[in-house]
Amino acid sequence: MGSHNWKWPALALAALIVPATAAHAQDVIPLEIGEDWRHPHTGIVVPAELGGITRTRGVSYSEDDLNTGIVFDDAPRGEFLTVYVYRSVGGGVPVWFAQSRMALEMRPEFAGATMPAGIEPVALPGRDTPSGLMVSYGLPEESGLSSTGVALFEVGGFLVKLRATSERRGAAALADTMRAALAELTWPEQAGRGLAPLPVIDCPQPLAFDGTSKDLPQDFSAALGAGLVGMIAQDKADGSEDSEAIGEARRQIQWCLEGSVGSTQRVNRADASADSLLIAIGDSGTSVTAGRSSGLGALLSSADDEKPARYEVVLHLEDVNVTFPAQDRLPSPKRVVEIVNSGRIVMSVPTWGDDRGIEVRLPADAD
Repeated sequence: MGSHNWKWPALALAALIVPATAAHAQDVIPLEIGEDWRHPHTGIVVPAELGGITRTRGVSYSEDDLNTGIVFDDAPRGEFLTVYVYRSVGGGVPVWFAQSRMALEMRPEFAGATMPAGIEPVALPGRDTPSGLMVSYGLPEESGLSSTGVALFEVGGFLVKLRATSERRGAAALADTMRAALAELTWPEQAGRGLAPLPVIDCPQPLAFDGTSKDLPQDFSAALGAGLVGMIAQDKADGSEDSEAIGEARRQIQWCLEGSVGSTQRVNRADASADSLLIAIGDSGTSVTAGRSSGLGALLSSADDEKPARYEVVLHLEDVNVTFPAQDRLPSPKRVVEIVNSGRIVMSVPTWGDDRGIEVRLPADAD
């Protein structure tokens, strides 16, 4: 009964996202009967039986196992589990747990769901510090179901999501089933060693926008610098650098919810930031960020102090960052959607695989 929400129904942005995923939306993962399945990039091992339910199928939603689902269905007993492993390219556990809850709560069969225990921080087996978030819901009798729930963790640049639904167990019993299922997975040693994630809260004050942002003249150096920063940051998140050092450098972020620009597209801000935002699309990791250019991207831009700050707009897909024209101020969420829907791509930066060639598209008169 698990699923990913891929759509941005009211927006042309779907034209950029769907072609990359639809071709692989139902690829079957070959699984040997009775044999465990090991995710090739994280090392997570999913057994052939989970929570007393025999595995029924494996699905890959993208190339190179960047988005996968291993399904355990026992329809006669009314018990369903799914383990998803998919790329983490921005927002981390707090944002994508909130998006997963949203996707679950929107499903008609889960109408009237209630949370008896609220959101729980969860530690992986053998770990002392919570590294994930979990919630279980009770469902009304007329639904024909008793409970449903979701838990989410991050491991080596990937998000790991457990979805569960039961026709027989109440919310508390389902939460116990989910904990037991998490303990049956084999986790890599570095998993669950980071900081405890904080659930998303409402933003204390809404953003105020001073007019509509405008495109800045395209700057090759600034665009290339920003692209390199994004590639390096994703490599670190994927664990290609020393994981212990990266863990020490990370800090606990309190994400807040600013609002929405569609039924499944919600606007988030890190630490109630006044100069950046993240629009989470659906529940499978795709997002658009807008924020002030920093690091190498800022250093390589023009040194003229009279020029305005540069605000980058980037679409984060599972294997590539797509950059759009830089803005002279933080664009509103509506403006971000307009910019992305325009299709005026400035640069594409691969964040996965051996081919890391940066494609820059600039006009002939660019600096």
